[in-house]
Order: sequence, then structure tokens, then C-alpha cells
Amino acid sequence: MQEQIIEMVKGINNPKILKLIYMYVKVAKKKADTK
Repeated sequence: MQEQIIEMVKGINNPKILKLIYMYVKVAKKKADTK
């Protein structure tokens, strides 16, 4: 899990990766709200 986070941080300068993280967080928040 830690390795994945490091890869994400490395990729943060990449706008595509940032967008993916943003979308993932949005979906995760929606799922948390419906529970």
C-alpha cells in the first residue's frame, strides 16, 4: 500500500494522474455518504 502512495505522489506533477485521484476521491466520498 505504501508503495502505491509513493507512486501517486511521484505522479502528482502529471495532470492525468491528478484527475484520476480527484475522481477516485469524489467516488469514494459518494460511497461513504450513501452508507
